[in-house]
Amino acid sequence: MSVPTTALLLVSYTLTPLYANRYLLYTAPGMALLLGGALASLRPQWKRITVGVLLCALCFPGLLASRFPYAHDGTDWKTAAEILKARAASGDVILFFPDVGNTADPRRALDGYPDLLGDLDDAGLSRTAEQRNSLEGTGVSPKDWKQRIPAGARLWLLARRTTTRAEYRQITRQGFRLQKIWAGPSTVVYRVRLTGHTS
Repeated sequence: MSVPTTALLLVSYTLTPLYANRYLLYTAPGMALLLGGALASLRPQWKRITVGVLLCALCFPGLLASRFPYAHDGTDWKTAAEILKARAASGDVILFFPDVGNTADPRRALDGYPDLLGDLDDAGLSRTAEQRNSLEGTGVSPKDWKQRIPAGARLWLLARRTTTRAEYRQITRQGFRLQKIWAGPSTVVYRVRLTGHTS
C-alpha cells in the first residue's frame, strides 16, 4: 500500500500530476499505522522522538494547505456560486465559458452547487452529463448563445480565469459586453450585457 501511494505522490509532485493528492487520503490510516509500527521499532527512544517530530514537521505543510478556502486545486466554484446567488435573480440566464465538458470548466459550479445556482436559466446547455454518459455536461458555442437567450433576460457568465483575450473575443464579437464582478483563483464572474450590434 505504501509503495504505490508514495510513487504516485513523488511523480505527481516532481514530474507531472497523475492524481489529485486529496484522492490519496483514503490511504492515510494505513500509512499512519505503517509509520507508527516503523517508529515503534526504532531504538533508542531519542531516535523515535526525533523521527516522529521530523514526520510531523513534514506532514504539517500539507495539512495546513488543505484547510484554506481554495485548497482543492484552486477551485473557487462555491464562492462564485455564492456571489451569483446573492446578485442574480431567479430566472436570470447563466452562461459558461469555456464549456466543452472539461473537468476544469466553470460549469462545475452549477454541477457542484445546484442549490445555489439551480434557479438560473442554463440557456447555453447543449448536452447534460447524463446525455453524454459522463460526469460533465457541455454547452453551445458563444455564437449560438443569442438565439437561446430570452428577450430582456439578465445575463451572467462564469469564465475560466485562464481564458485568453482571443478566447474572450469569441464572446464580444457576438455583441456581448462583460463587466467583471469577481475573480478568484480559477473562475471569473461577469455581468453580461447584450448590445444590438457585433464588434
